[in-house]
Amino acid sequence: EFMALQRAGRPLTPKEQKRVVAFQRKHEKTWLGALARGGKGTAVFRAGVLREVSLRCWRGADVPPHDEPQLATLEHLELEGGSNLPLAELLQAPVWRSLKSLTVPARLVTAVPAALLGRLEALGVSGKGIEVVKLPPGLVRLRALHLRDQWANAVKVLAGPRCPAELAD
Repeated sequence: EFMALQRAGRPLTPKEQKRVVAFQRKHEKTWLGALARGGKGTAVFRAGVLREVSLRCWRGADVPPHDEPQLATLEHLELEGGSNLPLAELLQAPVWRSLKSLTVPARLVTAVPAALLGRLEALGVSGKGIEVVKLPPGLVRLRALHLRDQWANAVKVLAGPRCPAELAD
């Protein structure tokens, strides 16, 4: 019923919208599987498929396995976590077939593989006290760059080759 409602092809009635929310609330942990520990409460499903999630990984058990099938359907991922966790390895896993938008801590920008960079349309960089972000080469489809500093300070962006020049200003 959840999938049928999401694939209805028409605006849902208020009653149907409440039903979708209730289904997700009830079943989200099960549907997220290995992503549930770090992503519970942040999942966005479209057409009954997981498309967006924010993973907050503060313990090793929060980091999903690199072969988690749902990673392949994600279009947007926001990743945050401890520096002692294998988050760079997760980004380098060959599962990111649908990912178009990624937000990561500044320390992980250089860990994003070139093949994934070439597909990204939006990149978010977050961090405490970041002053300079050097964008890696290969961001040929990038249309949006979001910088989030803990104190909302100005952040200087250094664009790499083949990165849209207007993003560096």
